[in-house]
Amino acid sequence: MSKKNPEIRARFDRYLASYQKISVFLLFPPLITAFSCFVALFAKDYNLSLSMNFALAIKNMVPEHGLMIAIISSLALSGAFVFLALRSAKGKLPFYLIGASLYLVDFVYGFFILDLMSNITKIVGIASHAIFLGVYIVGIVFYSRANALLKAHGKDIL
Repeated sequence: MSKKNPEIRARFDRYLASYQKISVFLLFPPLITAFSCFVALFAKDYNLSLSMNFALAIKNMVPEHGLMIAIISSLALSGAFVFLALRSAKGKLPFYLIGASLYLVDFVYGFFILDLMSNITKIVGIASHAIFLGVYIVGIVFYSRANALLKAHGKDIL
């Protein structure tokens, strides 16, 4: 029978807690998009500068009802990200990777394919996407470290 190692357990708990906090971070991009879409309802000249690129694309593709469709789709996306974040926080890495991949696709689509934004909006968008994607990468690092500790010292942790 092995003796439990509190130092290894504490390190594992720190890595796991950090990953769980970051996995909840999946909620922020779609919530910011939903907020941005609602602001656009009331601000006449607002160009959805805080939204994910898909909302801007929808608004521009369907001029008559594009904003309402963007709001509905951003709320649906927010719901999907709530599901992904809750599953991710339970230690399910595939859900975390799906959320990060969706955000990466939004980045690639918006800045390399869509190209509907002004220069300052593009700079802010690239910076915010880079920050969120960087945080996603940090989450993967924490998950990997916790998983490696669990594999190497499972009996000391559990």
